[in-house]
Amino acid sequence: MEISGVDAIPILDEENKLTGIISERDLIRNTSIEDSVGVSDFSNGTDDDEWTWESIRDNHTISFGISKVKLPNRPVKTAMVKNVVAVPQNAEVSECALKMRRARIDQLPVVNGDKRIVAMLYDRELVKAFCRNDQE
Repeated sequence: MEISGVDAIPILDEENKLTGIISERDLIRNTSIEDSVGVSDFSNGTDDDEWTWESIRDNHTISFGISKVKLPNRPVKTAMVKNVVAVPQNAEVSECALKMRRARIDQLPVVNGDKRIVAMLYDRELVKAFCRNDQE
């Protein structure tokens, strides 16, 4: 999603009808974090007697925390939003902005009469539309 520059991906069924949507927020909500401790050894490996000052001075180790974010290996239908807020192609820009604000979402699928997705409308596109209207 990051590489493609999209904030959400619509999920379609076998007939290409919109059945859900998954966003970065949904993915994060379904992750787990694995914590561990790593150790780096910066000793220079002298063979001096272990009780000499040089031996103690040359023995350097650093411990550090490691956190890995893991996504579960399971079907997308377990993480997607099923009650998708969508708009028809003829929806007004102000109606779309209001729906996005009320649902606290950053994107809206645009669907035709058969509930087939025809486009995705993102909040930044609405801002651009409002800015164009203000300049006219």
